[in-house]
Amino acid sequence: MTIGVSGPIDLKLLEWELRDADLPPTNGFPLTSHFINALLKRGYKVIGYTNSCDITEPQVWESGNLKICISRQKPQPGRRFFRFEVEDLRQMIEAHPADFISAFWSYEYAWAALKTGIPTVVNLHDVAYKILLKQPDMFRLVRWMINYIVVSKASHLVANSAYTYSILNQKEKAKARTISNFYTEDIERVSSTVSAKGNYIVTAVQGFTKRKNVHGGLHAFAKVRERFPDLKYHLVGVDMEENGPAHQYARQHHLDTGVVFLGP
Repeated sequence: MTIGVSGPIDLKLLEWELRDADLPPTNGFPLTSHFINALLKRGYKVIGYTNSCDITEPQVWESGNLKICISRQKPQPGRRFFRFEVEDLRQMIEAHPADFISAFWSYEYAWAALKTGIPTVVNLHDVAYKILLKQPDMFRLVRWMINYIVVSKASHLVANSAYTYSILNQKEKAKARTISNFYTEDIERVSSTVSAKGNYIVTAVQGFTKRKNVHGGLHAFAKVRERFPDLKYHLVGVDMEENGPAHQYARQHHLDTGVVFLGP
């Protein structure tokens, strides 16, 4: 059986012979890459469908039981309702079909997979309308509209938590199952080598936006540190680097004491 995985894929995390090749940068995300690795370890043939802003023509890379199909992405896709990206992904999937597709999330990657007619399960990892309420702009409105189309058309849904499942309506719940996020074997191996935890709290988050609420985390840490003056706060992720947006906000509001800005 050949399983397709449609979504943002970090090519550098894939366990294949081409991991050191000159691969184009993609909209990488660790979870999908580790999911593919797990399928390969279990003996499945896998086709990954993803895209990149850095290519002018679609590309296909193949090694062993893994094939990666990279479609094109243009700047500011939200302004075009992601139509170019969806169509390019659809054509690539139909040219290199899998028996079954697992799509992440309920946006362009899932929409393209559903358009092919290949049996597809859509993995829900956020709640589009909740995000829109927190970040009311045109891009999030477009994302919500695509999510509505995808969730309505999908025959099978996977919610990554009881909370995500609870937000679905009754019709959507009837075609959904809850499967929690997984962690890799590497985490167990690394954690077993750590003799003692350092005296710090870690937040790993991508983007210093209102809905991510790192602002609230910084204010909360300042209050906690009043009681535990030796405690540190490590911020990891995009916009969390030294002199980045999070650091500038913390400095402006005198919240940077004890905070380590590590970045991506």
